[in-house]
Amino acid sequence: MNVKELVFGVVLLLPLQFVWGQDKIVATLPIRPWQIGLQIGGAHLLSSSSVVEQELQYLGISESQADKYYKHLKNGLYVSADVHYWFNNQLGTGLKYSLFSSSANTDTEMFFPMSPASGYASYDFGVKEQVDVNYMGPSFIAGQWLNQQHTLQLTEAFSIGYAHIVMKAHSQIYYHPVDNSKSESVSVLSKGGTLGGNLEIAFAYYPIPEVSVAVNAGFFYAKFNDLDVSSDANYPVEWESSLNMSRLNAAIGLQVHF
Repeated sequence: MNVKELVFGVVLLLPLQFVWGQDKIVATLPIRPWQIGLQIGGAHLLSSSSVVEQELQYLGISESQADKYYKHLKNGLYVSADVHYWFNNQLGTGLKYSLFSSSANTDTEMFFPMSPASGYASYDFGVKEQVDVNYMGPSFIAGQWLNQQHTLQLTEAFSIGYAHIVMKAHSQIYYHPVDNSKSESVSVLSKGGTLGGNLEIAFAYYPIPEVSVAVNAGFFYAKFNDLDVSSDANYPVEWESSLNMSRLNAAIGLQVHF
């Protein structure tokens, strides 16, 4: 899915706000036009990890370890904050920020026969990664009251903005010969930015008019085609392919209206 498809989806979705119950709600200026929200939950990356799992297996990591490693890396923390101004009871605009963060680590021990050339009997290999994707952009929101008491509300929000990724990877190898041990380590830092988009739907409950509690689900799209890579390795490290960080989000949030 690309940004054009996201826009097309919003064009189809937003008109529902004006069809469902339009005879009950009049688009008037709300008493509390400002809305500030904070959400926290989880997210799942949608891209396949089969190729990178095979690369870990080439280094000695078992298939089950590689699978578990990337399951941890593809599921992470999702946090977002937003501020919106409602023009009327149905439409508003504002600004949205979100963060996706995940990490994983694994290690293994390999044994092999002693050889006169190497003199090593075994080695331990470990790798860990940290991935953070920050996003900020303008947001457009549409809402519909679900009851006459104005305590239940359905909202959809669409945003296009800037996504920035930071990935930190560190690997360590411990060699175990007969007489003594030595280790080698490599750290890699990758950064990049691209255009991203976010589409969310939320159900909110208002215990009081000034405060609402919401559960929301959403889809985030970002594909990074070029990353800046730096490393302390004694050999060149380059980024050779695009990185799809599209994901599904689910969260619970608190909103203040004034």
